[in-house]
Amino acid sequence: MNLSLLIPSLSLALLGAFLQGYLGKRGQKAAGKDYDFRSYFPYELYGDSRSPFLLFARIFEGISLLSLLVLPIALTMTYASSYEGYLTSFLAGLIIVASLFALSYFYLSLVPVQHEKLHLAVYFLASALNTLNLSMEGYFLLLLIRHGSGKESLYVFVGFLFLFALASILLPLNPRLKHWADLEKVAEKDGTISFRRPKVFILALSEWLLYLFALVGFALAVVAFFLVAL
Repeated sequence: MNLSLLIPSLSLALLGAFLQGYLGKRGQKAAGKDYDFRSYFPYELYGDSRSPFLLFARIFEGISLLSLLVLPIALTMTYASSYEGYLTSFLAGLIIVASLFALSYFYLSLVPVQHEKLHLAVYFLASALNTLNLSMEGYFLLLLIRHGSGKESLYVFVGFLFLFALASILLPLNPRLKHWADLEKVAEKDGTISFRRPKVFILALSEWLLYLFALVGFALAVVAFFLVAL
């Protein structure tokens, strides 16, 4: 495995995600808003992106998502010449799936929830693609371990990849999502009733968790494929 490809891609993905969140929150704070990842959607982090903080947060989101594509490309460059037929097509499919996930999640961060059907469809699609992506990486890692020697301890990475794949597809199946738009009733001092967004807005939190699962799965896969190639 080419270390010169993997380490920068992992660093860019994690650093990009950190700066995305940090700059996004700073931009929202400068605008007088208190952004909470538990109750606000990814697209709400960027506002209209006119603030330099919000603009760079959006740029770092793109960098982080693009970094996820380096692993399947590196796997293809490393192993495609050693295998023929099925596995070559498998690696090509892995690149396609990873690319589609990155595109779908980026698009998810552009579509307001007011377009409910489109927003939910893109979210479900991104969840399914992340599940497929992590499952394919786990399966290919499993094949490499079986064809190697002395790498049996790396089966734990396969288990974690499948675990995060399962978690990704369970997110949109959460029964609480049926009532994701429900607001909290608040009794005001004057006796009137108002409605506000709950501290944990389940759909918004689920979308951020999907992003987290993708990043953690990517980090685990990078470490595992590097170790299996030693």
